[in-house]
Amino acid sequence: MALGAETFERRGTALDEAIRIFRTTWSQPSPVSFAGEVYSFEPQHVNPKPARAGGPPIWIGGHGRRALRRAAELSDLAAQRRQCHSARFFGSADYGGWQELKTHR
Repeated sequence: MALGAETFERRGTALDEAIRIFRTTWSQPSPVSFAGEVYSFEPQHVNPKPARAGGPPIWIGGHGRRALRRAAELSDLAAQRRQCHSARFFGSADYGGWQELKTHR
């Protein structure tokens, strides 16, 4: 069972929701609630909040279209694996196309 998803096919939905839960609990005042397809919870107090506003950066890696779309929608930085031992990192500071990708969600 990956991320609480009961089937392999729902792992993407579970990951998307988990990232949204982190972002919500880090940035919204308590109590916080969430209702999704995989996860849901009643209002909870989530403290302490991260020292960095909005929480720590979230990195997402992958090479498929959905992974890149998820990275554009939900992450601060993406890693795209090109070869067995190397990865290309996309972030607002080091790759101009990253902002373009994020604006075409």
